[in-house]
Amino acid sequence: MKKIFKAIIVISGILLVITWYTETKYNISPYAYWRDSASLNIWEKSYLSDKEYITYGIAIDSAPLSYFDEHTNKVNGILSDYMSLISIEIGVPVNFLKLDTEKKDNALQLSMVDTTDLFKTKKMKRDFIFTQELFQLEGSVLKRANDSSILRLRNLRGKRVAVISNGYAATALNKKFQDNEISIIKVSNIQNAIRQMERNNVDAVVGDKMVIQYYLNSNHLKHSYEILDDVLYSESVYLAVKKNEPILQGILNKSILKIKKKNLLPSVQEKWLGSSGMIVSKNVGYTVIVAFIFAILLLIMFLYLWDKILHHKISIATEELQDQRNSLRTVLDSVNLALFVINKDGTIEECNGQALKLVRCGYECLIGTNIDTMEPISTLYSNFQMTNSHNQKLNSRYFHIAHRPLSDVSNTLLIICEDITQKVIVDRQLNQKNKMAAIGQLSAGLAHEIRNPLGLIKNYSYIIDSYATDDISKHAIHTIDESVERINFLIENLLNYSKPGNERISVFNVKTVINNLLFLEKKKALKNNIRFEISVDDALMLTTSEDTFKIVISNLTNNALESLLSHPSESSYLKICVSTTSTQVIVTVEDNGIGIEPEKIDDIFNPFFTTKNEGTGLGLYIVSSELEKIDGSISVSSKVNETTIFRVCFPNITKERRK
Repeated sequence: MKKIFKAIIVISGILLVITWYTETKYNISPYAYWRDSASLNIWEKSYLSDKEYITYGIAIDSAPLSYFDEHTNKVNGILSDYMSLISIEIGVPVNFLKLDTEKKDNALQLSMVDTTDLFKTKKMKRDFIFTQELFQLEGSVLKRANDSSILRLRNLRGKRVAVISNGYAATALNKKFQDNEISIIKVSNIQNAIRQMERNNVDAVVGDKMVIQYYLNSNHLKHSYEILDDVLYSESVYLAVKKNEPILQGILNKSILKIKKKNLLPSVQEKWLGSSGMIVSKNVGYTVIVAFIFAILLLIMFLYLWDKILHHKISIATEELQDQRNSLRTVLDSVNLALFVINKDGTIEECNGQALKLVRCGYECLIGTNIDTMEPISTLYSNFQMTNSHNQKLNSRYFHIAHRPLSDVSNTLLIICEDITQKVIVDRQLNQKNKMAAIGQLSAGLAHEIRNPLGLIKNYSYIIDSYATDDISKHAIHTIDESVERINFLIENLLNYSKPGNERISVFNVKTVINNLLFLEKKKALKNNIRFEISVDDALMLTTSEDTFKIVISNLTNNALESLLSHPSESSYLKICVSTTSTQVIVTVEDNGIGIEPEKIDDIFNPFFTTKNEGTGLGLYIVSSELEKIDGSISVSSKVNETTIFRVCFPNITKERRK
């Protein structure tokens, strides 16, 4: 890669030097220089051999570029001499066809001439093809030498300006100034324009700088008038040919380049202008530019070698630091704590993997961001600062947060955040189990104390029954027996409810378990005019954890009853429906209570999420957790103030699966 880099530098330098050379000396690209430096090819030679002469359309009113000399009856000027040089290079005579400036393009379009000089405007580029640049014309402003009101180009606003009607000056002024900002007066030539200024009919004259200077020099008017330094326009002049004449274009390009190489054009300009600097740059500084570029390339090479030496030394130290950094990063990422390093402005400068998980953001996205904009750490840290409490609750989750100074010099702070939700859940579940164990012990004691008198009542009822002869006595004995059975049933339910749950698989009758479990709930529903329906096959057996089944049914039924009681209605109902598939028993619990709001439905299975004033928020979380243990599932759909349906799937484990 380094060798390639050096080669690229060398090649780029050579290409840059070549480009600067061709552009500054000949105003063409390296490709055009290479193309036009070649000799005439066979098609170009054939073209010239078939041509007796080349017709050039030349203006006769643009001295010193081109004009008709009445004394010699010939066309004279820079362009005339230039075309004579081209004629010598190609070995074919050039005939001049005298034209008005504005008619040159029409003459070329109608094939009246083979070539003429034109500006490369958008319209001209659509109709013709062009040679390389001949020279540039600059548009300048001529004013009276004693007129101090016009010092810059912008001072023409509100002035009367004379321009040559067939020149480019009027177009340039319209581009530079808005309508009515200046008053443009068109004249036929530069002589008439200056005459208008002598008569105070105009305040300034705008035209080609070279034409204006030539007229001033020829008529000894340099001291009476002054040309502003501001340039209105700078347009290149090219030779144009028809689009179906690319061979002629190539011939002209090659002859123009030869003339430039021989440095003949400056001598032509010296003849007419006394200086060649006005329309063609001699580019005497191109050698300085080339030398400057070479110096830059040598400096680049020196810096490259010096950088290589420094890079070798730095890379060794960098690798050692990187190894230490990677080791530290591995340690920090393995810690189950979210760590943030912030500066005095609150901008996050460093973090570990747990921090990225907490804010759910990539490393590049997080670093450089203010901690106040990143949730949930923003809210947690803000609450910690306000309450000075390390334990914070947010979105049904619990966090422990702390901070400590990391560096006094850089004034940075280390923020430590730990998700302790699972610890809180375990602690609360343990407390609940302890409470249930205590209730179980109390229930067992009560059951023992209650069952002893119940046994006596049962025995004596049996004895009294043999003495009962009338219907009233027998009815009384029957009522006593039923009441004893009812009390015994309540004791059994209390004992079963307070026993610690387990995941032991057993086979049980679904209807029997539901009826026994919901005996009291039925009574409560009927008392509050709630229609309570249970739809289940009498013989349906389920093979799964009976304790889990009881926890799920009990929680869902109690929640439904509480919802119905908080939203009483004459048509209140609670339906429990049990259906089966080949591998599952599906229980749906439906009620028409207050329902669950859509924005809360995704959170109801989260720990500590509750809508009750005195709720713990663990009921549905325990239901969901217990179902996960036995590969079951639960889902819910609800419409506020209409219906809520919980759908629970219990796996019906076969004998083969149990084995």
